[in-house]
Amino acid sequence: MLAQAYFQNDKSKLEEIRQQIKDSCLSSEAKTDQLLYADIFLALMNNSLRDNKKLQDKVREKLFSMDEFDEAKIMLYGNSMRFYSLSDNKIISQSLIRKYRETNNIIIQKYLVSLCVNMLIILIENNDLKDIKLYTNVLEENIDNPDLLFYRSVYLFLINFIKYKNLGEEKYLGKCNKAIEAFRTFEMNAYADELANFLKKHK
Repeated sequence: MLAQAYFQNDKSKLEEIRQQIKDSCLSSEAKTDQLLYADIFLALMNNSLRDNKKLQDKVREKLFSMDEFDEAKIMLYGNSMRFYSLSDNKIISQSLIRKYRETNNIIIQKYLVSLCVNMLIILIENNDLKDIKLYTNVLEENIDNPDLLFYRSVYLFLINFIKYKNLGEEKYLGKCNKAIEAFRTFEMNAYADELANFLKKHK
């Protein structure tokens, strides 16, 4: 529910779900975890992630309190990658890919695909396109799964944007715009706007 509200850019819904978590009969530990996830999504939506030192410290504490990267820890890391430097993200993401690349766990596969999409975005933002092959390979291996249609659509946008950056050919921008229009067709207008703004800012 939190992720859905975030992708729909529905801040009031996120705040409503956060209140539901607070009022729920979840255990203290589960409630703390879910509130942390809610706060991460709200910070992402408010573009205040980098400035929220308290939230960053909570996430780091949660990540380092876990014995190993299980499903929950991979999800938490994937949603808080902007708390880390580019070099740290490369080290952590590459370690996770090495460990879980051959997994048959569809949930972990989904998190790895999400992580790779996030890394491509971060690499584009940092104009660092020399280290993309590992991430594109993982995406190519998993992207045909029908459960990952959203990530396939984002990947098609990103890979064509990278080709445009590398080759300077306008046809790749056209393919990016087609991907954006596909999101509008799916009535995911907030995410389509986000991609359009990303394209304008980084091209």
